[in-house]
Amino acid sequence: MSSPAHTCARLLAALEDLVSQEASLLRAADFAGVLATQERAAPIVERLAALAPAAPTSPMSMVNPSRSARARRNGASPNTQKGGKSSSTRRAYSDN
Repeated sequence: MSSPAHTCARLLAALEDLVSQEASLLRAADFAGVLATQERAAPIVERLAALAPAAPTSPMSMVNPSRSARARRNGASPNTQKGGKSSSTRRAYSDN
């Protein structure tokens, strides 16, 4: 059985992969694929939220710094965008 911190690290890695897939699907305007990816990500997010109080360190400290830096350079960080959504997400939903 793995520790909560190790489980969080694995879940974060899986979530990063799904976010990357979602970004590609958004660029391709594959909204059905985006929805499917979000549905796949939901249980991961729920599990991370449940594990957060038990984790000895912040799960964000386990995120691969190079991937986070690359995301910030590409403008993919939701924290830097107005309204908490990336510009690609806003574009995708404003087209409908």
